[in-house]
Amino acid sequence: MCKTIAEKKYYGCIDLSVQNNSHTQAFNFIKNHCEDNKIDFPQILEIGCSSGYFSSLLRDHGMYVYGVEPFTNEAKANNRVNEFYHGTVENFCIEEASRLRQNFDAIVLGDVLEHLIDPSIILNRLSNFLNKNGIFVASVPNITHIGLQRMIEDGEWIYQKYGILDSTHLRFFNWRSLRDMFIDNGFGIERK
Repeated sequence: MCKTIAEKKYYGCIDLSVQNNSHTQAFNFIKNHCEDNKIDFPQILEIGCSSGYFSSLLRDHGMYVYGVEPFTNEAKANNRVNEFYHGTVENFCIEEASRLRQNFDAIVLGDVLEHLIDPSIILNRLSNFLNKNGIFVASVPNITHIGLQRMIEDGEWIYQKYGILDSTHLRFFNWRSLRDMFIDNGFGIERK
């Protein structure tokens, strides 16, 4: 029996002592940004929070987290977020635009942009939720990863349930194309 996309959930245990992973880097970037801007109680919007494992880490470090997730309400059910929107980022942007305008210090897009039909439109809509000094924190699978290069050299292109060739990815990025998308939409790049 095939599983539907609605059954797809991500879990994780984040070890902040491991520096070479996107979760530790995202956490440190948010933490440093908030310290530099003297933000005592950071307000974080996590798009695609899944089970809430990253949200929980943020909350454990004194941050207020609003999670958005279309497939599961596990983050809310397990009290890993302060507020929760069960639905797509597209609908969130429409339904919460006036209530949460300029409300967040950071918006986390951890492995989300590759799933969107038009990530540029979503970035621009989400920017309205950032406060004056707010930042985007984004990660995407790298389409130029050596493992994928080897697969292509072997004449393969095999979609998978998870990973770089996740069967639900609508777009593919490398560092340059991700950077260019942010710059083309009027955003700066602070750190890679």
